[in-house]
Amino acid sequence: MSIKIDRVNYNREKRVLINLILSTEFCDKVLPAAKDEYFELKYASTLIDWIKAYHDSYGVAPKGHINEMFEEHGHLLDRDIHEQIGSILQHLSDISDTDVHNIPYLIDIANDLFKEKHISLQNAAVDNYLRNGEISKAEKALANHYKDIEGSSRNFIAFNDDGFMRSVIRNMIRQQDPDDAFFMFSGKLGEFIGPIDRGWFIAYLAPAKRGKTTYMLDAAIDSIRQRKNTLIVSLEMTEEQLMQRYALAITGVKPEVEEYTTMVPIMDCEYNQSGECTKSECVSEDRLLHEGKLDTYDDNPEWEVCTECRGTKDFIPTSWKIPIKKNYISEGRYIKKVHRFNKFFGKYGRVVHMPSKTVTVADIRSEVDYLENTQNFIPDIIIIDYADLIKPDSIGEKRHQLDDIWEGLRSWGQERRVTIISASQTNRISADVDYLRDIHVAEDYSKIAKLDIAIGLCQTDKMKEMGIMNINKVVHRHKEYIQSHVCTVLQDISHQQSHLDSEFVMK
Repeated sequence: MSIKIDRVNYNREKRVLINLILSTEFCDKVLPAAKDEYFELKYASTLIDWIKAYHDSYGVAPKGHINEMFEEHGHLLDRDIHEQIGSILQHLSDISDTDVHNIPYLIDIANDLFKEKHISLQNAAVDNYLRNGEISKAEKALANHYKDIEGSSRNFIAFNDDGFMRSVIRNMIRQQDPDDAFFMFSGKLGEFIGPIDRGWFIAYLAPAKRGKTTYMLDAAIDSIRQRKNTLIVSLEMTEEQLMQRYALAITGVKPEVEEYTTMVPIMDCEYNQSGECTKSECVSEDRLLHEGKLDTYDDNPEWEVCTECRGTKDFIPTSWKIPIKKNYISEGRYIKKVHRFNKFFGKYGRVVHMPSKTVTVADIRSEVDYLENTQNFIPDIIIIDYADLIKPDSIGEKRHQLDDIWEGLRSWGQERRVTIISASQTNRISADVDYLRDIHVAEDYSKIAKLDIAIGLCQTDKMKEMGIMNINKVVHRHKEYIQSHVCTVLQDISHQQSHLDSEFVMK
């Protein structure tokens, strides 16, 4: 057991040192609290001296300049220290493409490490003084309390802490501004769901085969486009299967397929299609609805959609499918197309496959720790496809096992300051409804209580033909919601386009 603890401490120490080198924000918060005695790694004091010297001189983290300091001063070091720092700098070179993310979580890591070392050293000093009969010195040592790093989650906050309250008020203002949100879904769906904050637990709820994986992948793509470090833990598909979907999602075309035409939905208004609209702005003089049946493009190729009232209560969103030609694209051009996207956003994503029902929440946590230690990739958002496929740690009734799994994910997300997005299957009576309600949750209703947002995915057979998905808020812990209010999302699932457009009725 002691060997394992030492290894974990070394990993934490190494993680703190690496991010002191790479992140100015982390330096600003943590460097004043960093003491040589808080580190067991022999080379730590040398690196801390170099980092402090650079930070004091220039006000920023040294980043790549640490190599210049190594070249200038390395010859003065003992051989083993020289080799160990050289190894750290090589690791920094290997992870140079990875930005430092989730600073609040890193501050918690440093704070916990420093506090543990402080208490350990304090206890050792007190024991020594007591053995020597130096009671007053022991009392003085006990009075030397550790001061938590500003910004850590371990502080006891006074209600009248003006600095903290200023930060709270700024965050209240920030949360009202979509442009300043930690994360948002794209399009009108993002406006409908609202801003999403760090540490929230979100889940898609849907019957079988309604696109839970597709929408989780879409969330991942939204996330990396917003330059958030995003990890997908796939418990169903292999990495290759999931990345095939990813390539199709970001390109919208299939490689090495002869030119073909596919029917794609675009936004229209129900009043326009039924002929009920009496507004002068309405572009159509005809109707699509005849004796309860809608015409198709083959029936009425000249049909004009109308979105004049879009964004008002007079617009009821629906779809109209039109033919879109997909041109042939060679393997080489397809690779270049994917490469262009990944050039800007690929470094923010990671994926790992872990077979369903073989891994616990603890196993997933361990894998994420390994990712951090080897690549310094610290997730902002973790997508788990999907939570019900995680192996329970406990024995007993299934609903109790699921409760433990979902509670474990929630507490892990809060601890790591990471947003977790997953999914759960609803019961059979939800298969043909226009919107999901909390009564549709399968197995264990208490899942709902763990979530910050539960997002319903609803699609009848008719909606599937029209390329429509109804999305509603089953639960929202931080925002007023009405379950029957839905956002209409247009999709072309044959090309992994789960969100071509979206709109909701203004109530």
